[in-house]
Amino acid sequence: MTSVDNRPLRVFLCHSSNDKPAVRELYQKLRAEPWIQPWLDEEELYPRQDWNMEIEKAVEAADAIIVCPTKNLIN
Repeated sequence: MTSVDNRPLRVFLCHSSNDKPAVRELYQKLRAEPWIQPWLDEEELYPRQDWNMEIEKAVEAADAIIVCPTKNLIN
């Protein structure tokens, strides 16, 4: 399954840094699906990049956003 323009579904993963282990696991599961292109900060952000700008661009380009709400994210 792919989107209308024949590219993978772009999915942004929103989470708290404290929840990174669980989100990494979710990222790996999504990545195993050929029709999904998940975006995870530690995989996509590099030193010397403007991280705020890169995150904003990724959110704008996403077809879907998965918010992983926990107490850590709210705090």
